[in-house]
Amino acid sequence: MHRVIKWERSDDIYATVEFRVKAKASSVYVIGSFTSWHPGTAPLSRIGEDEWVGEFRIREGNHYYAFMLNARDKFLGDCSDTVKIDTFGDACRLQLISDVEAFSGSSWRFRDPGAGLERVRTRSMEPEGYLDLGEVDGLRWWERESSGVEGGCDLEPPQWVLDSIIYQVFPSSFMRDFKDLGDKLSHVADVADAVYLNPVWESPSYHGYDVTNYFKVKEEYGGNAGLLEFMDRAHSMGIRVILDGVFNHVSSMHPLFQDVVERGVKSPFHDWFIINGDRADPSQFNYEAFLSVRKMPRLNYGNEGVRRLVKDVGEYWVRAGADGWRLDVAHGVPPSFWREFTEAITSARRDAYVLGEVWGEPDPWVCSMHGVTDFAVYRFINNAVRGSINEREVRRLQLLPRGFLYASWNFIDNHDTPRLLTVAQGNPKPVRLGLALVFTLPGVPMIYYGDEVGLPGGPDPDNRRQMIWDPGEWDLETLSLIKRLREARRELPELRRRAWSIEVASGVVRVKRWGRRLVELVGNFSGRQMAVDAVGTDLITGGDISKIELEPYGFALVVS
Repeated sequence: MHRVIKWERSDDIYATVEFRVKAKASSVYVIGSFTSWHPGTAPLSRIGEDEWVGEFRIREGNHYYAFMLNARDKFLGDCSDTVKIDTFGDACRLQLISDVEAFSGSSWRFRDPGAGLERVRTRSMEPEGYLDLGEVDGLRWWERESSGVEGGCDLEPPQWVLDSIIYQVFPSSFMRDFKDLGDKLSHVADVADAVYLNPVWESPSYHGYDVTNYFKVKEEYGGNAGLLEFMDRAHSMGIRVILDGVFNHVSSMHPLFQDVVERGVKSPFHDWFIINGDRADPSQFNYEAFLSVRKMPRLNYGNEGVRRLVKDVGEYWVRAGADGWRLDVAHGVPPSFWREFTEAITSARRDAYVLGEVWGEPDPWVCSMHGVTDFAVYRFINNAVRGSINEREVRRLQLLPRGFLYASWNFIDNHDTPRLLTVAQGNPKPVRLGLALVFTLPGVPMIYYGDEVGLPGGPDPDNRRQMIWDPGEWDLETLSLIKRLREARRELPELRRRAWSIEVASGVVRVKRWGRRLVELVGNFSGRQMAVDAVGTDLITGGDISKIELEPYGFALVVS
C-alpha cells in the first residue's frame, strides 16, 4: 500500500510517498515506472518481523509500482487498484496529481538556471511572451528565456558532449585488439566525435558485464597498455573515449565475492554483498544478483567500502585518459551515490562526463549525473515502426532540465535491443527516418556500430554480430545520410541547444527546434503517401520546398 505524506514545490511539484507492506523476506524493494522496474533505488526498511516501510520523493504524474522480495520475486501487497503493464505484468496504480489551482491559481512557474529558461504550466491561461511547447498530462507547457533565474540543478554537463556524436563499439564484434581498433578510427571519425566502449575489463564472458577486476583490461585486447595507447591515439584525432562502468554487480568469480564464498561472515567483504545467511553459496543462490543471474551478485551500496571502491575506479581511469563513463544499470543504484560519483569524477577531471543507463522515467536521476540513455526516444521510434505511434512519453521530456536533456543519448538501438533494421524487416527507410529523429530531437545522437552501414540483428546476442568491413556490402545511402545529419548538427545550434516541440497527426511526426532559425523535421510513419506543408530549405537535398509528398517513412529536414 502507499499514501502521500506531503506535497512540495521546488523547480517542479513532488510528493513524498510512504510505501508499506507485510512480507516474509530478507529484503524488500519498491520497483516501478520511477525505478525502471529495477530493485536497488528504493529499498524498504524492516520495522517489525514481517513489516517493511519506506518514504520516497516522486514527481507528480501517473506512476505504477510493485514490491520485489529478495531482489527476485515481484509482489503486489494489498493494493486494490491494479493495472497490466507491458512486459512487467500486473502493477499497482499510483496517481500523483496535484491541484494546480491549489498551488498558485492557474499556473506554476519552473526555473531552469543552466539554460536560462523559465517554464510555465497551465490548465487554461495563455501566458504572454512564452513559446508554446505543447501538452503533457493534461497541462499546457510554455517557455521563455529569462535572466537572473535562480534555483534548479547545479550539475552542468561538459560542453563538448553537447557538440558530439557518440559511436558505440562492442569490442569482441568490432576489433581484434586496441591496436586494431586504433587502425579503424578513421571509420569512426567519418560519423562521430566520441567512442563509447562496452566493457573491456577482465571478465569470464565475451560481453564483459561480469567483471573480475576493474583495474585490469582483458589481455586479449592488449591489456592496460593497449587501452592507454588507444586513448592517446583517439585523442590525437580529436576523438573522445567513454568507458562502460559495470558497478551494479560483479562476476561471481570476482576475488571479493569468492572470499565471502570461502570465509562467510569472517570475510571483510561479507557486507559488500546482500546475502541471506552467513556464507554466500552459489549452489543455494542465497544472495541478490542482477536479473536473478547467480553469476552476477549485486553490490551493496549501503557499504562504504563499495562506495569508495567504485569512486576509486572511476577516478583512476579518467586520470588515465578516459573522457567519461557510461554507467551500466544506473537505475539499480541509489541516485544519491551517483551524485557522489559524478562529483568525484569531475573533481579528478573537470570536463569528464557521466551518463547512466536508465530504462524508465529519468527524473529521479536528474542532478545526480549529467544525462541518461533516453529510452523514451528509442521506444517512440521503434513503436512507430511497429505501427503504434504515440509521442506522449517523448513530450514528458519537456519537464527535464535542459542541460540534463541535451546531454542524454538518443539512439535507435543498442547492444541490449534488436536492431531497427531487423525490426523493420530489412527495410532501410524506417532506419533512416529513425536516425533523422535521433539527430533532431534534443539530446546527443548515439550510433550503434554497424547501423551506419546496414548491419542487421535480432535480440541479444544476434544484435552483436561481427561488423561488416567490406564496403561492397555497405548501405551507402544510410552512411551518407548520417554524414549529412552530422554536418547539419554542426552548422545549426538549434539542433544542439535550443527549444523544441513534437506533434503527431495522422501518422506524420513534426519536430521543431527554435533559435535564430526554425528547423523542422517532418516524417511520415502513416504507411501511405502523404502531402505535407514544409516551407524552407531541405537540409538533406539542398532544395527549396513549400509542400512535399512524403512516401512511407519519407522525411524532410527543413530550415527557415
